[in-house]
Amino acid sequence: RDLHWIARRQRQMCIRDRQDIPTEYVDLLSTPLSKLDINSRTLRAFRKYNIYQLEDLLRFIKYNGFEALYQMPGIGTKSIEQLYEKLKDKKILVDQDTCFLFPYLFV
Repeated sequence: RDLHWIARRQRQMCIRDRQDIPTEYVDLLSTPLSKLDINSRTLRAFRKYNIYQLEDLLRFIKYNGFEALYQMPGIGTKSIEQLYEKLKDKKILVDQDTCFLFPYLFV
């Protein structure tokens, strides 16, 4: 898949009605990625694909799979592995394909 097509598709998707989501999950989903201590180079690469918040990143992962991150220009294997470890340490991801927040995202 063309990553720019994926980014355009992502902009068309929306989060489920926020009334259906516990408040703490809404807050977590709207967390800017910069607050998660992700390196600036990775953040710049994500911005090219309109990935600014945790919600955007999780939607991308849910729709494309975690492995699709490796295809993004400007993000190396080490950066992806560090991102995975951070998300796992923060108990956001269980593994590369499992996240307790996925049910709250439309894809």
